[in-house]
Amino acid sequence: MICQIISGSADFYINAETQGEVPLSLLSQISVSIMKRRLNLEKAEKIKLITFFAVAFGVTALMAIPMYYGIQHDMDLNTLTITQMMYPACGVILGNLFTSKKTGSRYPVMAYSFTLIFTVILILLSLVSVFVPLKPINVGDTEYSVIYLAASVLMMPFSVAVFCMFIMSAKYRKENAGVCFKNMLISILLLILFLVIYIGRIFLEFGISEMIDHDGREQMNEFLNGLKSVTGIIMLVSTVISLPLAWLPYFGEEYGWRHFLQPRLQQKFGLRKGIIILGVIWGLWHAPLCFMYYSRETGLQMQTAQIITCIAYAIFFGFVYMKTENIWLPVVIHYLNNNLIPVIAGDASPEVLENQTVSWSDIPLHALLMIFYLLFIFAKEFRTPQKSEKNVTENKQAE
Repeated sequence: MICQIISGSADFYINAETQGEVPLSLLSQISVSIMKRRLNLEKAEKIKLITFFAVAFGVTALMAIPMYYGIQHDMDLNTLTITQMMYPACGVILGNLFTSKKTGSRYPVMAYSFTLIFTVILILLSLVSVFVPLKPINVGDTEYSVIYLAASVLMMPFSVAVFCMFIMSAKYRKENAGVCFKNMLISILLLILFLVIYIGRIFLEFGISEMIDHDGREQMNEFLNGLKSVTGIIMLVSTVISLPLAWLPYFGEEYGWRHFLQPRLQQKFGLRKGIIILGVIWGLWHAPLCFMYYSRETGLQMQTAQIITCIAYAIFFGFVYMKTENIWLPVVIHYLNNNLIPVIAGDASPEVLENQTVSWSDIPLHALLMIFYLLFIFAKEFRTPQKSEKNVTENKQAE
């Protein structure tokens, strides 16, 4: 109502003054107050954006230096990959905390603090992993870095603690942070849809391999036999039950890309163009991993494939987030997407994704396999204008 009064015409002000409804001096004070409020929100938004990009990309760039050192000295890089996933969320968290007085918003400070502490510990462990040579440990038939195991074990209590802290936070703090559980039924259905697409993409790849190299049937039989084996069943079950203990790094990415950056890019560039730009930015953020972890020999090809992957996932993850406004859904989907890879490959070692070889001829096939996700760009959610969660929150605050 106040905003409507302030945005009214001069005639309205005169009539209101004449009729004794609202003194003109009071209207002026209210107008100044609202203008200050809007200026504070604009300043806060700039601070949030600067903080996000400084942390998400700045820290990533800095940590690429020890990553390069680790390559030169044949050190384990797996801890660095987990740590990088935390930077986007830390950028959002720090931006929210820096601007909380300007915006008047209150956040789940304890959950935020433990997330930041966990990230700092991971950074320290990452530095140790590349600068301090330690003898690896054999667990079963797999060799693991001591530091990577320490980071994995440490992730468990922090994941449980941060989740409990979010749950126990006051509702308005969770709403301000964007971590409320929403639209659970549709979220479950969309999770099932993702699994169907994921499995469908696997069998499409087998079909294409059969047509091109005539070995797709053999690959499919190996995959199904491995999945039915005791080892395959154990890996699949452990992947599912480990979610509550290992979700935090995936929240690290999704809280930054989906919750924070997606609505801002869509507001500025439009729903479709914004989501594609997000995919490109997300893909480029993976550059240190593409050139120094995923594929040291064919980094440029891997980076190209990564951008295609991130555009496709940005569309689908963005779709489910817009559909549900539930950040936990893309977190779970991202977790399953990454952790089902060892199950499919039948290799539980952390190096399953390391030092791959990608040729330029693989890129069109890769793009074809991502078509399932790319098609969601035509969903009605990308056609219908909608207010982002951020805009709704700020409008409520302004009122």
